[in-house]
Amino acid sequence: MASAPTSTSLNLVHRRDPVEYAIAVNIDMEPSRIAVYLRYWWSSLSSEQASLIASSFEQAVHQIITNDHLYPAQLDLVSPEHKRLLHRWNHELPPFYDAPIHETIQQLVRKTPDAPAVRWTKGLFTYRELGLLSDQLVLHLRRQGLAPGALVPLCFDKSPWTVVAVLAVIKSGAAFALCDVTHPDSRLRSICQDLQSRIILCSPDQENRCKMIAEKAIVVGEHNNGWKKDDVGTLTPQLPVSGTKNPLFVVYTSGSTGKPKGVVIEHRSFCALVHYQVSVWRISPAARVMQFASYAFDVSVFEILFPLMCGACTCILEEVERRDYLDVTMKRLQVTHAFLTPSVARQLSPAAVPDLQVLVCGGEPLRHQDLHQWAANVRLVDGYGPAECTVFSVSHPSLTRTSRPSDVGRPVGCVVWLVDPSDTERLVPVGSLGEILIEGPIVGRGYINNLQATESAFIKPPAWLLAVRPDLDPTTRLYKTGDLARHFPDGRLDIHGRKDSQIKIRGQRIELGEVEFQVQSCFPSAAGGGGGLSWTWHPPAWMMETLPFSPLSALGALYPLRMWTVLFERLPAYMVPSYFLPLANLPINPSGKADRRYLKSLLDIPAETLHQYRPLSKRQRAPSSAEERLLHHIWSTALGLDEKLIGADDNFFQVGGDSVSAMKVAAVARQQGLDISVADIFAHPRLSALAATSSNKDASDPGFEPTPFALCPPDATVLLPTLLRARNMLHPKTTITDILPVSDGQGFFLTRVTLHHFSFAIEGKVDVERLRHACETVYQFFAILRTIFIHWRGQILQLVLDNIDVPFHHVVTDSDPAEAHRELRDLDRRVASVLDEQPPCAFILISDRSGTQHELTFRLSHAQWDGLSLAELFSAFGNAYHDRAIPPTTQLTTVVYHRRMRDKTQSLSFWRDYLQGSTMTSLIPPAPETTDLSPGTTIWENTNLQPAPEPPSGMTMASVVKAAWALLIAQEQGRGCRDIVFGQTVNGRSSALPNIERIFGCCLNFIPTQYQKTVAHDDVGFQNIVDASTDWPRGTYLNSIVQHQNIPLHHLMPLEGLKTHFSLNGYFRPGREVFIFTEPDGDILSVQFCANPNVIELSYAQNAGG
Repeated sequence: MASAPTSTSLNLVHRRDPVEYAIAVNIDMEPSRIAVYLRYWWSSLSSEQASLIASSFEQAVHQIITNDHLYPAQLDLVSPEHKRLLHRWNHELPPFYDAPIHETIQQLVRKTPDAPAVRWTKGLFTYRELGLLSDQLVLHLRRQGLAPGALVPLCFDKSPWTVVAVLAVIKSGAAFALCDVTHPDSRLRSICQDLQSRIILCSPDQENRCKMIAEKAIVVGEHNNGWKKDDVGTLTPQLPVSGTKNPLFVVYTSGSTGKPKGVVIEHRSFCALVHYQVSVWRISPAARVMQFASYAFDVSVFEILFPLMCGACTCILEEVERRDYLDVTMKRLQVTHAFLTPSVARQLSPAAVPDLQVLVCGGEPLRHQDLHQWAANVRLVDGYGPAECTVFSVSHPSLTRTSRPSDVGRPVGCVVWLVDPSDTERLVPVGSLGEILIEGPIVGRGYINNLQATESAFIKPPAWLLAVRPDLDPTTRLYKTGDLARHFPDGRLDIHGRKDSQIKIRGQRIELGEVEFQVQSCFPSAAGGGGGLSWTWHPPAWMMETLPFSPLSALGALYPLRMWTVLFERLPAYMVPSYFLPLANLPINPSGKADRRYLKSLLDIPAETLHQYRPLSKRQRAPSSAEERLLHHIWSTALGLDEKLIGADDNFFQVGGDSVSAMKVAAVARQQGLDISVADIFAHPRLSALAATSSNKDASDPGFEPTPFALCPPDATVLLPTLLRARNMLHPKTTITDILPVSDGQGFFLTRVTLHHFSFAIEGKVDVERLRHACETVYQFFAILRTIFIHWRGQILQLVLDNIDVPFHHVVTDSDPAEAHRELRDLDRRVASVLDEQPPCAFILISDRSGTQHELTFRLSHAQWDGLSLAELFSAFGNAYHDRAIPPTTQLTTVVYHRRMRDKTQSLSFWRDYLQGSTMTSLIPPAPETTDLSPGTTIWENTNLQPAPEPPSGMTMASVVKAAWALLIAQEQGRGCRDIVFGQTVNGRSSALPNIERIFGCCLNFIPTQYQKTVAHDDVGFQNIVDASTDWPRGTYLNSIVQHQNIPLHHLMPLEGLKTHFSLNGYFRPGREVFIFTEPDGDILSVQFCANPNVIELSYAQNAGG
């Protein structure tokens, strides 16, 4: 210790010397000196990194010798060599670029007025049009009292009109905050209150919602632009002078107190961002930049304004396009530049987006597979930056397949310092893990109305920075990110996650404390008793990345369904945990703190164990009998669940079953020798009970084989051919192979003119004759396609034809095939009836002149198909196209014969008991039979429930929908209503006919309110029920019908290398009933209210549909 500091030195000597460890320090004690050897693996450290470690070691030795009173944690390991590097990287602070955003865009309006500014699949705005529309909206906003400096929330669906609204608000001298329409009303209301705004701008679909949130809702949309008409001919408004320090926008991030925090970004910060990002993105006026990000995130603002400030074009995707048809829409819009999270980018193929030149990824770490997938095909950029620092702070602009995924590059438009995570006054050595501090023009102003949070995150310059920059403005603030990183020796950054309770889920940064706050506010007992809540997270593919831990007694009987329900009402869906693990006690480590290491170890439990902590899980008993074991395997296959997750006493509907999967189970069970019907599954949903039922039954009958013409009316076989040939409906060579009545479901659709077009957009050269042959094959295979429907003596008959040419039509058009198909659909809307006409089925191929863009359409009446059977049609077409055999199946006529000819005594008795004493409930006054039911339009009212309601234990979503409709009817009828009867659409496939689940055709039926016990009798027609099982008047009809669509109606058509894209368009003309359609779509439940305008008023439909 007596040696002077100057006599101590370390020299780095490079030599090859194999060592056992990645890094090792050997110390040799000699009489006159101490020799220190640093050995390392070249695969783990570069020579520059080794040199930096050695210099920190030398620094530590010097300090220990000269300051023997210091504790190890007090040592400063930032040696002069480290300081030289930091000075080289950070001595020059990027300047601000002062220019209000709208002035930059206005210059481009004057310079390139006809250049495309905003493009979407249905049109575009030029810079001139965008400038004019935004100017006209500015004048309207002024008349509505919008003053410069105001903060204005924007609540828009994905639309080009969002861009108009954004630019108009900026031109008004105000600032905006984009809101995500999928967020709960409570969150949007909290944001609006925080902004203290009396005005909200919104899209038409959000108007009613926004009127409940703000004092004045101004609608901006294609058909909602009265402000535009009022201002025709007016001069460009005199725009207020906006200082570059004025707010540009506010973006809300997750807050630890349960309330989101609004980050204020100024004009000058965004201008600096654009200036420095141009070279990273390699943007030019020819670029087309995709607007993909949710409006809840700051990237969306960048995607809108960045291209407009560079003279480029921003491409807007509607929500359905960005969610379901991303690659198709990117190709159609010829997108050249895009920002995507790696998770989304992995869903795309470079070949599917040939115009893409620059792909910027961010929001979550890249993986090696991302580099291999994209680096050789586009300019791949990695971007990092918190919302508090204007979108992007660090970028790696030239990633290759061999790059390190965690290497996010160098600061852009700022400088980055790494400090001790527990002490911002201490820098960490280069290569050590430290918390990121960001300094420079892109740092935001702070949090709106939240001084405490602002002072905590936006800090004053530390002493070491004032030493580096003696003339630094004392009002300068650095943003303390909470993110951890290391510096590479060349200044690039290696990101290593968070230091606090913020995490990222699918690219979205959230504060776990906000989720914790909502849990505690819902259930105060969860925070009592000294237990509290602790958090940890882990990102395996099979679970959401956040898990709360709470004492078991705190949750009690509320665990976990009620908690989920409440959290979904208060938080965005991505912030609601997927699993809740109850603990009897919070584990404590020796220091008295929560034992986080133990908590994290709980996340390593197997998937099958974790599954028990979903709401419907419980301890399981293994199958014992042969029938139980066979059913166990069948359930597992049909539901896509590991057999370990299903027990012998589990309820079919509690483990994810529904009516569709019940049909699959019943069909496979019969193939395996178990006599089980769909009705059995509804009646005995427990696996063990269902197995016992199947073992107590006799073997099923060999099958139902109907005889053609067995239901044909007298004289029809003789008279109808003559009549049809006289009407030119029957070719001389065509024969009739069967005549029979239509089913009730078929008759329902035939009297309502329901024509549907199932279309596949095809890209590439097609073999027309091969497509024609495939169409002819399925036409001959499925009898229902060769069927015509006619009136005959007071009933509707269906005639199955043979020796008939396939109705295949090939049209070549000079226009877009999709547009030509749209015109064809419009013609079908004017069809008065498909009865007494040619077969409704047709195959239409529309091609452009180049022969590379096509629309292949299957035109069908709903009397020929239902949702369950479409997959059979398209699968058969694919087999025929590829010259494969089509598996044999049962024809639809068998179902009709079975329904007509089976003994209904038991079913009619059931309905008699079931409906005894009831009457048909009228939600609306019954329409007279003379009502004109052929309007030019149909009332459709649509709404989306997000998140979709979680069905209680043992209930399907269809049951939830029916219960909700019953409740609405009860409220409409008043307190005296004790009897509620309405219609329910059923799939009609509960009978034990062979291949019932694979029959192509319309098996649907409409019956009075369906409960589980009605399944065995759901093939009896409604009028048959009225006549034979009730004393209701003869003309009674279903006043309202509920249909829950749990079958996906999006289909694939593999055509050997050709790319296809499916779309469904239909026309439904309702009768005297009200129709309620519901359909799940991810975490959304879509609700449609449909009625005839001559039966119900539009205002009533809007109230009921909402």
